[in-house]
Amino acid sequence: MAIENDEDRNFLTEHYINLYALLYKLVWEITHDHDFTEDIIHDAMIRLIDKLDFLKRKEAPVQVSYIVRTVINTAKNYVTSDIRKRKHHCVGTLDDLSDTIPDLSDPPEEKLFTSCDYETLGNAMKRLPQRDQDLLYLKYVMEMRDEKIANELDIDAKNIRSYLSRARKRALKFVREEEAKYAQ
Repeated sequence: MAIENDEDRNFLTEHYINLYALLYKLVWEITHDHDFTEDIIHDAMIRLIDKLDFLKRKEAPVQVSYIVRTVINTAKNYVTSDIRKRKHHCVGTLDDLSDTIPDLSDPPEEKLFTSCDYETLGNAMKRLPQRDQDLLYLKYVMEMRDEKIANELDIDAKNIRSYLSRARKRALKFVREEEAKYAQ
């Protein structure tokens, strides 16, 4: 879809440029995914092409509000469709597959992030090396995938899992030490 009228193109481009920072922030808060944030904004702008006549008749605050609402709704639609795509349906019996399913139960160091209180965890985190703190923060607070963490910390992606595992083990050791202090 293209905008053939230069006036319409300039109208939409001007709003895109002026609102980009706000739109990016709003979409990122919904998706928490930098890769798709810009795509979602572009998809919303494409949807607005059909509404240009309507938008141009409105006052500036209404235009901005309409554009922001469209972008937010596009982001929410993306999230709900992504959730639907992630659901897996299995047809048939699982008897023949049961031996091939890996044990996905969390290792003890993984459970520590949900089982101990925040103060104990915070004290333990302060004792970790900076790289371990960064790894755990990006993984569990920012909920980044391993590839993104690798890019963010400039680490080879194939090493992220082992680095995270070691960081969790060190954190678990410090948490146990913290808990032992409070137990005495």
